[in-house]
Amino acid sequence: VYPKQQENWSKPWMIFLLGTQMIVPCWLGLVYLKQAPNGPSLILFLIGFAAMADSGAYFAGRFLGKTPFAQKISPKKTREGLW
Repeated sequence: VYPKQQENWSKPWMIFLLGTQMIVPCWLGLVYLKQAPNGPSLILFLIGFAAMADSGAYFAGRFLGKTPFAQKISPKKTREGLW
């Protein structure tokens, strides 16, 4: 069963810890990119690339998806969408 100890993952301190481990590096990366030559263009490219990848995964899973993947996390997620 995912996760094994589900009650541990919903504690406020755990959510804070995991959240900061995700947000801080992303924020620092954006600050670094903004200071680089053509920084705003790079950030726009990065956001566009992520949006296109996410949309592509959605449509691949929607039209090609047959094999379920991680049903408890996201019921309609498929392996084809993952790849």
